Amino acid sequence: MTEKVLIPQGTKLDIQYGEDQGSNLIHAFLKITDYSDNFLLAMFNGYESTDRTSFTVQDIQKIILMAIVHPSFSKNSTLILRIVGDTEFSNLEIEESSRVKVPNRKTKKKIDQAEILPLTKKNSSKSQRKQARKKRNKKIKKKKK
Repeated sequence: MTEKVLIPQGTKLDIQYGEDQGSNLIHAFLKITDYSDNFLLAMFNGYESTDRTSFTVQDIQKIILMAIVHPSFSKNSTLILRIVGDTEFSNLEIEESSRVKVPNRKTKKKIDQAEILPLTKKNSSKSQRKQARKKRNKKIKKKKK
């Protein structure tokens, strides 16, 4: 089954599938050169002998959000995900979207600041989008207090 994963605009994503060796593991790397990668983070979902759980599309989306708030990540980076083990999907479709909200680089980045915004109507007026943005900013300010 084909599933869709959203990434920030301008980001390149390379998904590599490894051979199943009894554990479910995802590694996230930043491509530096053709010969070197910079390790960012990993996600582990158990061993085969201990009833491991399969990776879902939500797991993949979550690790992408964690990677984009990592201090080493830059906007036009190539993010490499190496998936080893079971998945609940057979194919991932990668879509660049402006709905993926990346925190401002000047502020301290946190995983809860990265999010995927809900779909909006393409014909919504500019003032409606501006009001929605103000409402989101008010919620963020309340959380900080």
